[in-house]
Amino acid sequence: MKVIRKAIRTLNNWWSKALDILGDIKIFKYPFFVVYDPSYFKMTGIMIDKALEILQPGDIVLRGYDCYLDGHFIDGDYSHGAIYIGDKTIIHAISPVVCRTHAIDFMECDRIAIFRPKCSTDKAISQAEKFADDKVPYDFFFDSSHSDRLYCFELVTACYPEIEFKKFTVKKLFGLI
Repeated sequence: MKVIRKAIRTLNNWWSKALDILGDIKIFKYPFFVVYDPSYFKMTGIMIDKALEILQPGDIVLRGYDCYLDGHFIDGDYSHGAIYIGDKTIIHAISPVVCRTHAIDFMECDRIAIFRPKCSTDKAISQAEKFADDKVPYDFFFDSSHSDRLYCFELVTACYPEIEFKKFTVKKLFGLI
């Protein structure tokens, strides 16, 4: 039994490192070239400043990138979701754990969408803060049936259980997820 647990832990560590690397690769088709951990984004400083003026605690913030390799595995224009808790702070699930990030750092991307829930946001903010304080691990397998690990959109849905979110699927990566 110990051998099996060790093998699973090793596989999980390998898988999480592989997904971390894949998430930082940007591929351009014309002309073809690959960049690891690029620093160019379409969201400018002025756009980010405008977004910061609009944001209110409890807002759901989605971000998307053009040409990132991981974007090919998640349907839609937005591949990452988070909750704005105020004080220019975002809480999101990203490898390795749920964490707090400065809103400017979060919005360094190619596009964002801001959603303002009509329900009370106090419980959602408290829940997001609890997930961050508890350092809930990232769910590399995108398995919603377990609550001990969270991926980004799962964090948002767990904080806002009263909102009915559209389900989405993650495309299979080499048949592994």
